[in-house]
Amino acid sequence: VGALKHIASSRPLLAFLMGVAWVALGLPMPDVAGNVFAMFGRVVTPVSMLFIGCVIRFSDFASPPHLRELLCLLGYRYAVVPPLTGFLCWLLPMDPVMKKVFFLLCNMPAMAQLPIVAKEVGSDYETASMATAATTALSMAAVPFYLYVMDSTGFLN
Repeated sequence: VGALKHIASSRPLLAFLMGVAWVALGLPMPDVAGNVFAMFGRVVTPVSMLFIGCVIRFSDFASPPHLRELLCLLGYRYAVVPPLTGFLCWLLPMDPVMKKVFFLLCNMPAMAQLPIVAKEVGSDYETASMATAATTALSMAAVPFYLYVMDSTGFLN
């Protein structure tokens, strides 16, 4: 009951459900609200990157719990997810372009808003910040590498 009450009082969840209901009912979006939402949408990622930078600046990278969690996350993210995604793409009857897009999207870095959401719900936002920063940096090399391997082997064709 306590967990259900916590979920029901979650502002992001309530806003999401209201948005789903709004779209499901086919209600038109007022121009004023559309402009406000567009302005918020343009600042969310830069503000979350500032938040991540502040958290990382004051975090202790040598802290064993954070380091161990981060290494486990990165190992899973770059050793388990790409082969599993590639195998699922190989199994499913899809167009080769769709397979590549699906593979690419599944191997993108952690979203920039993850640390803010983690802090909002009382989770470990420091580890989430480090995970976002590390996966963003590593994906610049990993994603092209995996796509090259998939293209050169013809696995996604």
